[in-house]
Amino acid sequence: MKLSKDELLQLLMRKAVGIISEEDNALADDLLTSNEEAIAIWNQIQKLDQRNQNSRLFTPMSRSQGWEEVISTVKRRRRRRFIIIIGIISIVIGLLLLTVYLISR
Repeated sequence: MKLSKDELLQLLMRKAVGIISEEDNALADDLLTSNEEAIAIWNQIQKLDQRNQNSRLFTPMSRSQGWEEVISTVKRRRRRRFIIIIGIISIVIGLLLLTVYLISR
């Protein structure tokens, strides 16, 4: 299964927080043994989490809430990108229809 970078990031963040289904956890584990990009992202997540733990500024609950906020931000970014793409497609189709209408007149 090929995942986009955003989907991979979201999957690995859910794994780090512990809010992941068994199926997705198995997929993440598989990717972490075979996909270099997944391994690099996972290492970055682990470094950030380790820094947060070492600083003792964040409780386990606040770290979990922080990761959930990051995940929701990634989802919003994906949703926004989708809306922009749909808007561009709509404009192009509208212009094509207008062109066909004007030519046929």
